[in-house]
Amino acid sequence: MYKVIVAVSEYSTRTALKSFLELNSYLVEEAPNGALALEYFKGCLPDAVVLDLKLSEIGSSEVLREMIAVSSETPVILLAGHDEIDMAIEALGNGAYDYFPNPPDPDIERLMFVLARSIEANSALQETKHAISSMLEWHLGTGERMKQVIRDIEMAAGSGVSVYIQGENGAGKFLIARLIHYSGAMARGPFIQFDAEAVFKGKNVTSARVGKLFKQAAGGTIYFKGLQMISPAASAHLISEISKMADNDSEQEVRIIASFPDNLSQHDSPAGKIHGKDPFLFIDWFVINVPSLYERIEDIPFLAGKFVAETADELNVVVRDITKEAIKLLLDYPWPGNIRELKNAVRQAMIISDGPLLRAEHFYFLQPGNTAIPSMSLKDEKARAVKDTERKAIVNALDASAGRKTTAAKMLGISRKTLWEKIREYNIKE
Repeated sequence: MYKVIVAVSEYSTRTALKSFLELNSYLVEEAPNGALALEYFKGCLPDAVVLDLKLSEIGSSEVLREMIAVSSETPVILLAGHDEIDMAIEALGNGAYDYFPNPPDPDIERLMFVLARSIEANSALQETKHAISSMLEWHLGTGERMKQVIRDIEMAAGSGVSVYIQGENGAGKFLIARLIHYSGAMARGPFIQFDAEAVFKGKNVTSARVGKLFKQAAGGTIYFKGLQMISPAASAHLISEISKMADNDSEQEVRIIASFPDNLSQHDSPAGKIHGKDPFLFIDWFVINVPSLYERIEDIPFLAGKFVAETADELNVVVRDITKEAIKLLLDYPWPGNIRELKNAVRQAMIISDGPLLRAEHFYFLQPGNTAIPSMSLKDEKARAVKDTERKAIVNALDASAGRKTTAAKMLGISRKTLWEKIREYNIKE
């Protein structure tokens, strides 16, 4: 049974609406003023609201604004007198669903139709969102750190903004780029991936060649890996094409997603990092930071089980689960190669397994000193060592300065803003 708040000041109109709605199997809460309407709204979060523009105490505009702040998806249908039409039209622009004359007697059947349609549409939207959220959790995990990433993916997918994804090698940046594309309005368009450094290599990079790439991705997403590695000349052609695209109609719109490892130094990047001296800084990037696997170990049991289920069919093996001892081993391992390494480890363990369960001994190659699976390249090992050293230096400086950021920044020889960014990046508890 759907719940509707009837926030109408005039008693006769309010009670008549309540009776009519109840005859049509709605559960109704009456609110003769704005304060009570907001109290009911925040307390029960109804399926819809019928809102009188002549509410007393708190004005209807303020009531509408607060309701939308709490739940922008709950349909609010307005009742407007002859002298309130302009106010009702303005309210539509601020988030109201529709408006009807007050009293609504002549249009009561149409009001009931619109009310039912708005509730059904919102219910379908919520079911779709729930399905998308469940799909994202299946791919990424359910830990607190990944819940924030999932919220970021949902916001980015729904808005069509340009996105850059930052995270360590193997953390799942390409997967997240695909999830953004296929969860949003551009899902029916193409998803085209390019290694920017390879595509824009050499002296033969022209605006025509860059324009051709964007035409292939028209109405969809173009994903650049290694965008920060292209030359300044190639950057200029790419920027020119992006500027042209901004002037075209929406049919030619292309969403840009870029990703790069967060262990890349400024000196490794000819074009400059996204948040450094960067020619692409003019793009209004929506930033998604992907945590490393060792920063969200609570997801390891779920992800390991998921990889078992996926790999069992692929390899045609009988493995169905992982023992508690094996899970403990996986939780204790540092995972320098992130998700990619975990997936490869599960795959290798399943190949050498001898029954329906993966046991700790099947992951013998993860033991210290065993090199059956190379965990990281020399470059990655060096980058991880630099990050660990930097984090320790920041923690020591904060301890020595009793938490005073300005003093700590001076001790480290960096700006206060950079210190704040590093504290967030390394998730340092203050």
